[in-house]
Amino acid sequence: SEPLRHLLILNERDLHHPSAGGAEVNVFEVARRLVQRGYRATLLCSGFAGARESETIDGIRVLRLGRRTRYY
Repeated sequence: SEPLRHLLILNERDLHHPSAGGAEVNVFEVARRLVQRGYRATLLCSGFAGARESETIDGIRVLRLGRRTRYY
């Protein structure tokens, strides 16, 4: 069997971010397909008011670092 592959994806926002747009849709679509092929995926992004620090969306672990300035 193949070894488990873990992807770390960096993107400023996630799909639930109020300012999410096409880039976030694209990142999640690619990540979803990779998860379906057996990859583990973690998205590192900035947070927003009311957001949880971490959650799983469609098999993708989302870690939010707080404000945008902390992300960068």
